[in-house]
Amino acid sequence: MLVNQAQSYQTSSTDADADELYYRWSWGDGTYSDWLGPYTAGEICTAEHTWPGQGQFDVRVTTRDKFYEETGWSSPLNVNVIWSCCVQSGDINYDGSTNPDIADLVYLVAYMFSGGPPPPCAASADINGSGSGPDIADLVYLVAYMFSGGPLPATCQ
Repeated sequence: MLVNQAQSYQTSSTDADADELYYRWSWGDGTYSDWLGPYTAGEICTAEHTWPGQGQFDVRVTTRDKFYEETGWSSPLNVNVIWSCCVQSGDINYDGSTNPDIADLVYLVAYMFSGGPPPPCAASADINGSGSGPDIADLVYLVAYMFSGGPLPATCQ
């Protein structure tokens, strides 16, 4: 699993009374989904989550029926989220370019200041190699590299 990349999870359940079911997901990072449903017994519920940072997270799900009779949490599914999507630091728009170009700069500016989409691989946008970001320090580093002979983007981690 990669940082800032949505991942889908599925579950289904049955109910002895054939009641409609609702599902709630715990993402292991302190966040939870809303109650999703209703679903008929046996129908698959799909939920999606994106982790903004790396780590190991225990994903669990619980079920309730329309009368609010709730099960306990499921056994955890351990999810390991990593930054390793980085192929070339500076390839912010993930188009396969070997050096940062104006399209990467525009992508980063749009993300940071205009509500544009996040970089497909956040690690590629860690231009200065700080281990965090993308942030304003990465933008300054990229501008210095592109327009005033600043240092090369840091190596992918």
